[in-house]
Amino acid sequence: MGGRCRILVLVLCYFLTQDHRRHGLVQAHQPCTRSDLSGLEQFKNGLLQNSSFPLDWFSFTGTSSATHCCHWVGITCDSDSRVTQLNLSSKGLIGLISGGTSPSFKFNLHALKLLDLSYNFLTGTVPDDFFRMKSLQELHLQGNLLTGIVVSEVVADFSNLVHLDISSNRFSGELPDVLGYLRSLQFFSAASNKISGFKGNKIMGYVEGEKKLEDAHSVQQD
Repeated sequence: MGGRCRILVLVLCYFLTQDHRRHGLVQAHQPCTRSDLSGLEQFKNGLLQNSSFPLDWFSFTGTSSATHCCHWVGITCDSDSRVTQLNLSSKGLIGLISGGTSPSFKFNLHALKLLDLSYNFLTGTVPDDFFRMKSLQELHLQGNLLTGIVVSEVVADFSNLVHLDISSNRFSGELPDVLGYLRSLQFFSAASNKISGFKGNKIMGYVEGEKKLEDAHSVQQD
């Protein structure tokens, strides 16, 4: 009797293991959501010099391989197959990302928490769509060739932003005082640009609602 029980237990364990493996395989191959796949397509198309796009991303044809963007270079997804991180640092990206030119740069990745485009060769101004991703916590744009006004006024809605690095670009002029309303901001750098200062001479925001950000001359910039 004891031997039969042990055999039944072993058989049960086997089937449970196989079921778990099948379930895990399905989860690992869940396709991206349509909205995220569309957002990635818009990102790629937003680079005017698209022929220089060096990543081994599938063409956006709606095929089975193309829809599994969670396995693409630089992309991290959560358990619901939503794109949460896009890390393309030092990937040799070349192109104009300005939303004011054609094709318009759109970025509808609503679950994105980290966007890292640092140390590429991107030109143009920072698109407003960057600042409409309400879930974004980290934005890394340092080490590019970006110009124009440093931060759009729509940055005031960037309430979850913790880390903002726009250093080593070609930004010029004054930083808007709207930066002071980013209450979650813990790190900001505009070093190695042609920044003339801050409107109002101070960033009046708070870090974590308590620690007051320093005067403009103490914030990291050259």
